[in-house]
Amino acid sequence: MNVLVIGGTRFVGYLVVSRLLARGHRVTIFNRGTLPDPFGERVERVRGDRTTLEVEQLKSRRFDATVDFAAYGPRDVETLLAVLGEGVGHYVFVGSGQVYLVLEDCPRPSRESDYEGPLIPRPTDPADLSQWEYGFGKRGCEDLLVREAGRVRATRLRLPVIHGERDHYRRLDGYLWRL
Repeated sequence: MNVLVIGGTRFVGYLVVSRLLARGHRVTIFNRGTLPDPFGERVERVRGDRTTLEVEQLKSRRFDATVDFAAYGPRDVETLLAVLGEGVGHYVFVGSGQVYLVLEDCPRPSRESDYEGPLIPRPTDPADLSQWEYGFGKRGCEDLLVREAGRVRATRLRLPVIHGERDHYRRLDGYLWRL
């Protein structure tokens, strides 16, 4: 299988690329190239920023699947789909459990069926704004993929907080300190 991975050098992306390679798949990584990766010659690297014309490097390419770790708003997805068209293959969007936390009266734990509902207004406190923008943007990506369901084969993953040795945010540390 020929797989495009967008992002893919940190944490979960690193694990996915490693697993794809272990299974003998051909992997192309598209990212800005700001972080080193341990994949050597086993992957093809296309360096670029998806928010600029550099994404055009992918035009006319065809993949069986695209795994996207770096879409943070609907424009990111729209641009990629416009550049790749059917060449995107099966599009796997890596979202976030944060899509629930922008809901009014967010149930905890949240279930997939809890996705619909009114959203909280944009916060005025800068401390809350970045998390709201992140959740709101990821929702926008998902909503776009739902609207494009007849044209794009897609899977949407809502990953909760994940921890591990390559977690550069060290999310688990805060939980352990509070315990």
